[in-house]
Amino acid sequence: MSPLIKKIFVAMLPLATVAVVVMLVTPEYQRIGEARREKETAEIQLADKRTLVAKIKSLESQYREVEEETKKAAEIVPLDPSIPSLLVEIPALVVQHGMILEKIAFGTTKEAESRAFSSGPQQAVSGPLYRSMPVELGLKGTYESFKVFLKALETDLRLMDVATIRFGGLAEGSGIGTFDVSADVYYGLSL
Repeated sequence: MSPLIKKIFVAMLPLATVAVVVMLVTPEYQRIGEARREKETAEIQLADKRTLVAKIKSLESQYREVEEETKKAAEIVPLDPSIPSLLVEIPALVVQHGMILEKIAFGTTKEAESRAFSSGPQQAVSGPLYRSMPVELGLKGTYESFKVFLKALETDLRLMDVATIRFGGLAEGSGIGTFDVSADVYYGLSL
């Protein structure tokens, strides 16, 4: 080999080495850059998903709180008259307070005063707020047990209002009297 070729070869060797390194390393460097961008995108998506999961957990917690209140409201003022449950509940109250139930009669439904209001943007609500059904009770017992029964009826979980009370005569020597009670039982609460 001639000295000129050696000099050219020695001069070209570093350039060839750099070219080979650039050709081999550059694609890998580009893949690393793409992997970093994908990692950053995935981290952003993960953070968004974690935020979403936290919001979902918060909503679930709020839902559980509201669900308990809704269940209690449904027991106080159910959606329908629930006459079968009243046929169990009222006689149980009567017996529990030392009285005798001689008569129970249910009247026809009365609708409460209508309402119309907006519960938020674009949500107008109208119609009756609730309905009531009259219940007539014929009872027999002492005056003291009748007072305790009335208090229990007014404070029972099911929303009822006593409308009228009629007292009958007391039986001689026994202190047992007759009482006619008209009450309104509420249902169909729509909020």
